[in-house]
Order: sequence, then C-alpha cells, then structure tokens
Amino acid sequence: MTINNNQPQPSIPINKIKRFEDFFRLFQEKPTEFKYRDKISKIYAEVENNLEFLF
Repeated sequence: MTINNNQPQPSIPINKIKRFEDFFRLFQEKPTEFKYRDKISKIYAEVENNLEFLF
C-alpha cells in the first residue's frame, strides 16, 4: 500500500509564535468584529497582566 500525501511542504519554516499572535489579533467572530483585539488593547492601556480566552 502506498500513501501519497499531495499537500505541498512549506519551503519556509512556519513561525508558530507569529501564527498564534496573528490568530488572536485577527480572529473575527463576525465580519469586522475582532474578538480579542479590543481585549488586548485594553490590557495594554490598563497595564493588566492577564487575558481570558473563551473557546
């Protein structure tokens, strides 16, 4: 039996930290409604140390 994985292999290594950060910065529950962007901005503004993620 031969298993052929036709998915292309990335030529550039995936930066997992950047992808994680991009997800939370850019994730939209609804079009133009960013779920975490406002919360992240609030943390910076209020110098808080935590962010609660609801899945």
